[in-house]
Amino acid sequence: MFIPFRVAKGKVSEVQNDMLTLRDKHMNIIKQVEGHYRDIAREQEEYYLAYIQNLNKAAQARDAQQCALLSTIRTEADSYRCIAVAQCQKLEEEITAQQQEIHERDEYIQTQRRAMTEMQQEAERQQFQDLATAEALRANVEHDLQQQRADLLALSSEAADLFALLEATGKTTQKSAHY
Repeated sequence: MFIPFRVAKGKVSEVQNDMLTLRDKHMNIIKQVEGHYRDIAREQEEYYLAYIQNLNKAAQARDAQQCALLSTIRTEADSYRCIAVAQCQKLEEEITAQQQEIHERDEYIQTQRRAMTEMQQEAERQQFQDLATAEALRANVEHDLQQQRADLLALSSEAADLFALLEATGKTTQKSAHY
């Protein structure tokens, strides 16, 4: 079967134009997808950064609150110590009758000190746990961001491979049209 050269050349040119148009459409779609993923990554990064900042603010507020509470407890403990010393000086005159009462007051002060120490230790443990939780959240957010960046890089690499394949296909079509 004989195909005139002009007809064959016209068909090849038509196929080549169709492939170029298809490649241009595909590249536009890839650019739109990449832009969409960049927007998503930016939005997520902004969200997580704001979230971390909120966590930091909450931790700082809690830390300030606990420091104020510790200061109040220390002030109260100091006032209790002063009261105990004053009472001890007054009670020395009545040592015989009041020794039991002095002993009970000393036990009360020791109990308060132990309670204060336990409260301080609990507050420090809570503060450490809060900081550890905030650090773990920060590490998780950073890991998620790195994973998203890696996914975007992989997508960009795949897009580049598709573009190279399209160009290679376009060059092969051009060479065969040339012959």
